[in-house]
Amino acid sequence: MAKFILVAAFLASTNPARSDIRMFGRGPDERAKRRRRKVGTPRKPKPGTTGTAVKIPQRLLGPTTFPLDRLIAILGVLLEENDAETRPVAPQYSLPGEYTEMEISRVALYGQIMELASMRLLVRTSPADRLDGTPTFKCGIGYELAGKLARELGIILNDLMYEPL
Repeated sequence: MAKFILVAAFLASTNPARSDIRMFGRGPDERAKRRRRKVGTPRKPKPGTTGTAVKIPQRLLGPTTFPLDRLIAILGVLLEENDAETRPVAPQYSLPGEYTEMEISRVALYGQIMELASMRLLVRTSPADRLDGTPTFKCGIGYELAGKLARELGIILNDLMYEPL
């Protein structure tokens, strides 16, 4: 489970949150709709600038923070798509995704996340004594280790990255 958590944390830390539906959503109803500008009103550059902004890839900027809820949502998708065939047969779970929902709601999962944070594989960015909001983290592993873990789990990492390497 720790390997899945680290791969999910890497994806949450390198992909923008607005891309989650496109990367992890399934089905035609889950497509993100883009807002469009009115035709005929182009944006004008500010005086003294050329109007073209330089886009720096996220992998050069480093990991971004993400909330625990987003990590668990990405983890649920990874488990459902890559771990469903290797699970033991459980007749009490008959609906698709029911077993995954049970797995990501276990206390042991939260304990594993806290253990990874104590090992500095996940970096907690919110104060530990803050109780009013969800904890936020950053991924503490790089692309090479995330790629190695993903290969061990049978996940194609570049297919899930917003800016593949």
